[in-house]
Amino acid sequence: MGDALRAQERAVELDGESAGAKYNLALTQLRLGDWEHGWAGYEARWRFREVHRRPREFTQPRWNGGGWNGAGWNGAGWNGEELEGRRVLLHAEQGLGDTIQFCRYAAMVAARGGVPVLEVQPAAERLMRSLAVVRAGLAETAVMDANAAEFDSECPMMSLPAVFRTTIETVPWTGAYLGADEELVREKRRLFGALRGDARSRIRVGLAWAGNPKYKADARRSMKLKTLLPLLRAVDAEWISLQKGEAAEQLASLPGDVLVVDGSSGERDLAETAALVATLDLVITTDTCIAHLAGAMGKPVWILLPHLADWRWMQETERTPWYPTARLFRQRVAGDWAGVLERVRAGLKAPAPSD
Repeated sequence: MGDALRAQERAVELDGESAGAKYNLALTQLRLGDWEHGWAGYEARWRFREVHRRPREFTQPRWNGGGWNGAGWNGAGWNGEELEGRRVLLHAEQGLGDTIQFCRYAAMVAARGGVPVLEVQPAAERLMRSLAVVRAGLAETAVMDANAAEFDSECPMMSLPAVFRTTIETVPWTGAYLGADEELVREKRRLFGALRGDARSRIRVGLAWAGNPKYKADARRSMKLKTLLPLLRAVDAEWISLQKGEAAEQLASLPGDVLVVDGSSGERDLAETAALVATLDLVITTDTCIAHLAGAMGKPVWILLPHLADWRWMQETERTPWYPTARLFRQRVAGDWAGVLERVRAGLKAPAPSD
C-alpha cells in the first residue's frame, strides 16, 4: 500500500489538474487512515466522470460549514457557523450503504441550527424516519427524483465528513442511530419465528452474500451462495436470507440438507429489512448495504471483505470506527473466501466470553 501511495502522490504532482489522480490518491489516504488529507481529495469525485458522469447542479449554494472550500480548510478551519433555521438539503449520491453510513450527520447539522432535509433513494426514505432527529421534528425526509423539497443550501451526504473534519477518533457514534418500526418487527416475528423444532436454542443469523451487480468492483466483494455451503453445514443455526435482487434466486438451488429461509427478497424497502434484522442475533454479510444497516442499528454484524476492501473499511483491522458492533473478516489472500469462512465458522463455534 505504501508503494501505491507514493505512486499516486507522484501522479498528482505531475498533473495537479487530474481529477482521477486526486480521487485515487484520496481513496488510498482514507484507507490508510489519513483522513485529514483524504476527505479533501475525495471532493475530486465531482470532476471524475467514472464516479459522477452527470453531477447534479443546484442554484442554491453549497453548505460547507464555514471553513471548507471544497479543496481544503481555510485558516483555522470550520468556524462554528450557525445555520439559524436555514434548510440544508443533504442528498444521497451513491449507493444505499453510503446513505445509511452518512445519514448520521443530519444530527450534527441540526445541532448547528439548521433544518436537515434528507433526500434519499426510495428504498431508504421510510428507514430515514427512524433517525432521532427526524422523529423529533428537527429534520425532514424526501425522496430523490420526486417533487423537489424547498431548501436554502445543499451538501452531499458523503461530503459531510469533510465539513465536520471527521477523524478516526471523532466518527459520530453515540449508539444505534437507525431502528425498526415496532409493528413491522412484530409482523416479522410472526412470519419468521421458530423455523424448525426447538429453534430458539440456536443462534439466529441473517445472511447476505452479494451487493449491487452494477458496482464495478462487485465481483471482488460479492460471492455465490454456494460458497457459503461449508459454513451452513458446519454450524447449527437458524439461517435467514437478507438477500435481495437476482442473487436471492440462488436460494432455490440449495441442496436439500441446507435450510436458508428467504426473508427479504419480497421486501419493498429497507424499513422492512430493518424489522427483520431486529429479530436476529447476528448478521453475516459481504460488503453490502445490509452491513451498514445492521451496523447503524447497533446489531452484531460480521462483514466479509475481499483482500483489497473498499476504503471505508481501511486496512489490517478487524474493527471499524463507523460501526462499533461490527467485526471485519478479510481475505488474507485475494479470492480466498474459504479462509474467511473458516474463521467465521470458528468464531461461531467459540464459546461466548464470560462477563
